[in-house]
Amino acid sequence: MNEPADIESPDVIEPDGKVRLSQIQWIGLGGALASFVGLFTPLYGMLTFRITMASLGWPAVVIGVASAAAAWFIVRRRGLLTLASGVVALGVALYLLIRTELDKASMTDQFPSTNTGNDWSTPLSNGMNDMVDAVIAPQWGWAVLLLGIGAVLVCGMGLMRSVRPSAR
Repeated sequence: MNEPADIESPDVIEPDGKVRLSQIQWIGLGGALASFVGLFTPLYGMLTFRITMASLGWPAVVIGVASAAAAWFIVRRRGLLTLASGVVALGVALYLLIRTELDKASMTDQFPSTNTGNDWSTPLSNGMNDMVDAVIAPQWGWAVLLLGIGAVLVCGMGLMRSVRPSAR
């Protein structure tokens, strides 16, 4: 699990001996920052308020810890651990997205349909399904969160490819 950095690479070490970050690491750090910021961006919009990941409890904690861990692993050039923390964050985000969409779909099934053969169909209920879709609408926070997690995953794969196996 402890992968050595490719110290001989020209973009890793400067002439004065200071280690600097490579381009893929900057991309990964930007992604970790974006996924952390994505916790506080609106995920779903409702009539008068916005739902953020931070207001949902345990998913925010897991993604926040995974983002912070990913940033640490990126700086330490640990490709496999960076990839693992990105996969954890992606899994929680996809779980939440799928669960919310399934809950929204089950909510629209509760309203009578506009089918003319349905005795329970009323003029008031004709637009209820459309209203539920409009009221509980995904917002731009999903894009920030998923693009940030994607950048962390790309960085993890890039770090795994750039690290040489240790000589024994």
